[in-house]
Amino acid sequence: MRTHRTMKSVILQAAVAGCLVFAASMADALENTGFEVPVQAAGGYKYTPAGASWSFSASAGLSGKDGPWKCNSISPDPLGAQFAYLQGAASISQTISGLAVGASYVLSFYESYRTAKSPGNTLSVTLDEGLPTEMTIYNNPNVSSPTWALRTATAFVAEKSSYTLTFRSTNQLGDTTTIIDGVTLEVLSATWISYVKVTNDADCDIRAFKTYTHKLDFGQGTPGALINGVQFDAYNTAANGTLNFINQVSSGTVADHSGNGVNDAPAGISGNLYNLMKDMYYNGSFSAGGTTTWKLSGLTAGVNYDVRIYVRQWRSVAARTATIVFDPDGAGPISDSSATINEDDARTVGMSAAADGYYINYRFPAVDGEDLVITCTQPNANMAWHLYGITCEQVQPTVKLLNPGNNAAGVLLAADLVATFNTIIRKGSGNITLKRSSDNSVVETFDVSSGAVTVNGVQVKINPAKDLEPYTGYYLEMDAGAFKDLTGIGCPAVTGNSLWSFTTMSDIFTFVQITNDVDCGIKSGKTYTHKLDFGQGTPGALINGVQFNAYNKAANGTLNFTNLVSSSSVADHAGDVPAGITGGLVQLLSDMYFNDKGTAGGTTTWRLSGLTAGVNYDARIYVRQWKSVANRLANFVFDPDGSGPISDSLLGVNEDDARSVGMGAANDAYYISYRFTAVSGEDLVITATQPIPTFAWHLYGITNEVIPPAGTVILIN
Repeated sequence: MRTHRTMKSVILQAAVAGCLVFAASMADALENTGFEVPVQAAGGYKYTPAGASWSFSASAGLSGKDGPWKCNSISPDPLGAQFAYLQGAASISQTISGLAVGASYVLSFYESYRTAKSPGNTLSVTLDEGLPTEMTIYNNPNVSSPTWALRTATAFVAEKSSYTLTFRSTNQLGDTTTIIDGVTLEVLSATWISYVKVTNDADCDIRAFKTYTHKLDFGQGTPGALINGVQFDAYNTAANGTLNFINQVSSGTVADHSGNGVNDAPAGISGNLYNLMKDMYYNGSFSAGGTTTWKLSGLTAGVNYDVRIYVRQWRSVAARTATIVFDPDGAGPISDSSATINEDDARTVGMSAAADGYYINYRFPAVDGEDLVITCTQPNANMAWHLYGITCEQVQPTVKLLNPGNNAAGVLLAADLVATFNTIIRKGSGNITLKRSSDNSVVETFDVSSGAVTVNGVQVKINPAKDLEPYTGYYLEMDAGAFKDLTGIGCPAVTGNSLWSFTTMSDIFTFVQITNDVDCGIKSGKTYTHKLDFGQGTPGALINGVQFNAYNKAANGTLNFTNLVSSSSVADHAGDVPAGITGGLVQLLSDMYFNDKGTAGGTTTWRLSGLTAGVNYDARIYVRQWKSVANRLANFVFDPDGSGPISDSLLGVNEDDARSVGMGAANDAYYISYRFTAVSGEDLVITATQPIPTFAWHLYGITNEVIPPAGTVILIN
């Protein structure tokens, strides 16, 4: 007799789309696990901070970098620049949500004590403190490690989908303080079904870095869909052999459908994912109780796989219900999971709308000599299940996000290269190789064990020994097993020049450090079309005889300059005294102008008009650090022909860390120089996009000067 274990399914809402809670993967159930929000100034701290996702008692709070709560670790913080502290009797708590009922979880975190004071505080970690469901998963009666120590709590089995997680200290004798950071929650092991919403190529989690055994696009369309560099195999009744896949029906025959009728457009789906989810394959016999069986072969025994079935609504008023059973050992004694799903109403699997597209994910270990058999039974007549696409991928840590992104242009010469994985990883063994695109020559080889490669949770940062060359194409390759997840599974190899390639900024950009009126490059003998000092100060700065025009919301007309923001409005700020700056330059770099809506993706556009066609100009943006612990990133596009075909980009300029553009110190002031030729009838348009919320770019000053023709004699006072 076959054993049938019917398991409840974990429902992943759209907010956590693309991240699964399975073995060796992080749960998206916790937020702000590194205590990086809200940002605290260097040396600063805050009791009971608001907006941190955590609830803090009166004696608990957040410490910024180099604050008074630090321990003796060489690294001041295992995850970011901030951490939480519990002074005496205190607590912090957060609700964990989205857990899979029946799955096993483990919590880990870093623990130390404030070494300027006494050790010996207590620390307990509980779930649902004070409730009948309370569980204590960690207890340390004597927190005494003077450096950051990784702690792992007792594993627990989720009996419900959400809990309240509490870290509590109880010792009130003297000033004893526990500090914690880097909280992670992971699933130890589970064979499970999950449902993840998809809308486009970006969130569908189909990636070229993954190792696929099956990637099948069903229906009449050919070739199959091409998504994020993954070429699907077209599978239909007329061609393509088995592709390690067999489709069987209990009666009738399978049928293809072109997806060209009134019901065929996948609602809310865009990009190449649309092609995958348009046409389909189905049982041509609509008898109630009819079954369709899909058999995936060619699997490797003992390897864990994720098989995904891509689903979308066919008709809004239908009830295309099916019971799906997954058998990882063919027709053997194991029948791990089943689910009853209405294909035409995604709300049956926890989506917010009936027409949401999603995939069903089933994780399983392959059994020696056996195929994965999926049986789909249709209880209603005339309602056969539509099969749009299937993937089967080897479970392993894979790259989820690249910075710079693949095919990015305008990358800074001093940029770090960052890969974000889909799970917490550790260093394995092997190399990362940086190559030049033009001739495939090796620029630098990084042994992953070296200090040039750092790992922080899910993120890997690669720091080249020297700055990259301007306007040059590069790509990176990575050995298989260079990084491993917590269970020891290695990452796949990244090979070739198509998976992580980018081009650096043009050599028409330069970054020049400035400290005073002598080295700032502002001279009275130059011809300026624009010399604007932004903020509340008036009159504008006077530097080396050059009188800047004060530009703010209240006065001065356009001065051949307009400022446009994508949302809200611009704002002035009185500013403060910039560090390391002297002379009249202080006034230019004190107050500023900015977009007062800090939405991620928000843009600020500056338009410089009144230019003469054919004349060469040098536009300069003056920059200085605002907060030492902030991350005021901006991606710039310079368009000398308005919105025309000519543009030059700078990606990832961090206003609060001048090292991002090659300066020696984070708080060095500098100017960005952009040389261009004016186009007839066009303005210079500069667009700054802020990729991180709440951190809008500060505009302190702009100049635009005429570049004299070659051979011109210039007398500068």
